[in-house]
Amino acid sequence: MSLTQRMAEFGFETNEDYSLPLRLLLERPAQSARTLNITGEPGRRKTAFANALAAAMDVPHVLYHDFAQHESSDAAASTGQAQHPPIDPFDRVMSEGSALSEGERTIVILDQLQRTTFAQHLRVYEFVKTLEWHYLDTSAQANIDKLLLFVISEEPVYHSLQKLSLRVWVDAAGSGRPAYVPEDFGRGLRMAQTMERLADLFEVLDVVPTRSEYAKILFDIDHFVRTPQALIKSIYGWTEGVDYARFKAPAVLARVEQAIDAIHQYIGMESVDAD
Repeated sequence: MSLTQRMAEFGFETNEDYSLPLRLLLERPAQSARTLNITGEPGRRKTAFANALAAAMDVPHVLYHDFAQHESSDAAASTGQAQHPPIDPFDRVMSEGSALSEGERTIVILDQLQRTTFAQHLRVYEFVKTLEWHYLDTSAQANIDKLLLFVISEEPVYHSLQKLSLRVWVDAAGSGRPAYVPEDFGRGLRMAQTMERLADLFEVLDVVPTRSEYAKILFDIDHFVRTPQALIKSIYGWTEGVDYARFKAPAVLARVEQAIDAIHQYIGMESVDAD
C-alpha cells in the first residue's frame, strides 16, 4: 500500500505523492534533529496532514502540542500567579518525546508555532541543533536516529530553524485537470464524455477532487443530478477547496451547462440499456 493510500486511511486524502519529501527527510545523513516544516494555505489541513503522516508511518510514539490551546511558559510566568508553576505542557511534550526517542521511534508535532513567543522559537531551534531540551533544572537528550519533529506554523518560522528543516507544501486541494478515467471507478465508455466535461469544469474551478470525492459526485450523477444547480451543489458539497463564488463566473457556468448536457446524454443511454 502506498503512502498516499495509508494517509487516506487516517483521514488525509490527497492527489499529491509525499513519499519523496519523506525520503529526503529520512534518508539523508542526520547532523541535527530531522525536522519537517509543514507549510501551506491557512487552515487545519496541515494539522490533518501531520497526524495522518505520523499514523501512516506506524511510529510507536506520536506526541502533539498545539500552541493555540496552551499558554507558553513565558506567558504563564508573566502572570506572577505562582513562583513554582507545574511543568509547562510544551516542556512536557518535548522532554517526554526526547526520552521516548532513546528507545523507540518518536514523532513530536508542534502546531500553531506562530502563536508562541520568539523565545520559544529559539528554544526549538536550539533543540533541533543540539537534540537537548532544557527546562527548569532538568534536561533531556533525544536520539538523532529515532526522533522526528513536525513543525506547523501559519507564518514563516525563525530563519535559523528553517535552515535546519525540510519544508513541504500542503495544498488545500489539488489544482489543474483531473486525469481520472471511467475504469478508475468501474465505469464503462458511456461515462467517458461526462467525465471529459467534468474535467473541463474542474479545470476552470482550479481544483481536483480526490478519488473518494469524485466517486461521490459520480454517484450523485447516477441518482440525483439533472440540473445545473444540482451539479453545483454536489461538487461544492463533496469537493474540498472549491470557492462557491466561482460558480457565478460565466466561464464556469458555461462548463456546468456542458457537463449537464453530457450527463443527460449519459442518463439517456443508461435508460435505453435498462429497457
